[in-house]
Amino acid sequence: MLSRFVMSLGALCGMLAGAAFLPSPAPAAYLINPDFSTVGPDGSPVTSPGGTGGPSAALGWSQFTVVPGGTLTSTLVTGADPFTGGNAIHVVTDSGDYPPAEQGNGIGQAYIGAALLPHTTLTFDLDVVSGTVSGGLTEWIGHGDAGAFPPGYPTWGPTGGWIHVTEDGDAYLSQGVYFETLTLGTTAGGPTFGGDYYIANINVTSVPEPATMTLLAGGISGLFLRRRRAARARL
Repeated sequence: MLSRFVMSLGALCGMLAGAAFLPSPAPAAYLINPDFSTVGPDGSPVTSPGGTGGPSAALGWSQFTVVPGGTLTSTLVTGADPFTGGNAIHVVTDSGDYPPAEQGNGIGQAYIGAALLPHTTLTFDLDVVSGTVSGGLTEWIGHGDAGAFPPGYPTWGPTGGWIHVTEDGDAYLSQGVYFETLTLGTTAGGPTFGGDYYIANINVTSVPEPATMTLLAGGISGLFLRRRRAARARL
């Protein structure tokens, strides 16, 4: 009896240990319309004037402008991604005059159900025609909205064509995927800067923490021992 119990427990722990290395749910299950296959409720293109936001040209994705002098237009482009042949969203933005090193306009989406994902990997295809684009995974910082970019977040200038990007967020809980232009204007009435870029083929995966799986295995092992003792007591 003891050897049978030990074998069963060993098999259970083996399955749980194996599960620790399997990604939970399938790639892109955390985002609406990650491949930009569906146009948004306002059609395409969509323009947001300065200081406003709303749906973009792609269903599930929002666009925003934080400076009164800026604008942003998004357009859904069919078959634009040369790697996959899939759709892309084309963003053209003027960030307006704003202090240096401030984020301006962009597009993004929080995870479905306001999920917070550990050990997240984001991949996407990107073509920056002009300007500077920052972002990717956003960090949960303890309040109800979609956090901020963590220290050392990536920034891309003109890419000279399409590139494939992989971004890992192992050091923090991510809350969504956002892209913003980096504003370089310095004085009212001075030059304005924005961006012209394409994004396509977004995928998000998240792997459960090994510690979580270890706790689960320990809890189930305890239940096995308790049931075994109860069965002995009834004999």
